[in-house]
Amino acid sequence: AADGRLTIHADVGGVVLEKRAALGDYLDRGEEIYRIADLSKVWVLFDVYESDLAHVRVGTELVFTVRSLPGRSFTGTVTFVDPIVDPKTRVARARVEVADPKGTMRPGMFATGTVQLERSRGDSGIVVPKSAVLWTGERSVVYVKDPGAEQGSFRLREVTLGPSLGEHQVITSGLRPGEEVVVNGTFTVDAAAQLNGAPSMMSPEGGPAPAGHQHGGSTGSAATGG
Repeated sequence: AADGRLTIHADVGGVVLEKRAALGDYLDRGEEIYRIADLSKVWVLFDVYESDLAHVRVGTELVFTVRSLPGRSFTGTVTFVDPIVDPKTRVARARVEVADPKGTMRPGMFATGTVQLERSRGDSGIVVPKSAVLWTGERSVVYVKDPGAEQGSFRLREVTLGPSLGEHQVITSGLRPGEEVVVNGTFTVDAAAQLNGAPSMMSPEGGPAPAGHQHGGSTGSAATGG
């Protein structure tokens, strides 16, 4: 230009995130001057636990909240899921695209998301903490409080597992709503059952009980119907 100035047009419209050149700098061909992003559509990255990956795939709708925007929720669609799980954290990264024309969300904000599981009509299940379930590789069992026995008495019950829900587990058969199961000290209760010759995780048929009778310490939780 006649005045010694050259106008450079960006190839995209958006917000300047970073200025990488200053007045008087010498620039090479292809060197970046500004970093620009279109924040009317943002990516939100979520860490998905290995046990929950079966419920998160491309096209899944996800509802999330942002810590710095209390009282508001947002909805987006998963557009990419990492094909590998991080060997240290046991999570995979899922990317959600969200329209944000008003620029409400800012890069670096912290978000927490939830996925609504699809369940067929008539499908039902009981949700319990994962700590309640003992798994032998061939079968899954829980200890259910015996309402007709003395306090602190539990019986082994084999159950069928449904989907995993983070720190909780869906049980599709073997439990009824309102029954109490051991959620803390489950292995202690199982060890006591083995010592007493009662049915246990490793001995489902039980065996002859030795002299005396013991009850393992435990904490119970009421099963919740889904």
